[in-house]
Amino acid sequence: MEEYGMVYRKNKTMFVIGKHSAGEAFWSNEEVRRQIEDIAEARPHCFTNEAAADIFMLGYIHGKRAERARRKRRYAGMNEEQQFYKNHISEMLATIRNVEWLRKIYSFIKVFADDKEGAA
Repeated sequence: MEEYGMVYRKNKTMFVIGKHSAGEAFWSNEEVRRQIEDIAEARPHCFTNEAAADIFMLGYIHGKRAERARRKRRYAGMNEEQQFYKNHISEMLATIRNVEWLRKIYSFIKVFADDKEGAA
């Protein structure tokens, strides 16, 4: 068996994976572990938990990159203050469960958005 650290020096992909820790997201997550065990049970002769952890981490890295790219496109042309308020308003709205409040907030914001478009 190869020394643990050496496998992460084999190529660029493995180097990128080795720079990140899958600990919390993979090994400590019961749902992920259960699903990995299901896969291992279905593929007993061609599956290792180490490979699963690396593949999971690679997917995680690509997901983070895609999210950053999406956010960058979303905030293109906004200054830092606008980004701050948009982020925090979105976070606050995500916690509201009262549909009536959401309707009122939407209507309030829509009035200003329509007003801004009319002025342009």
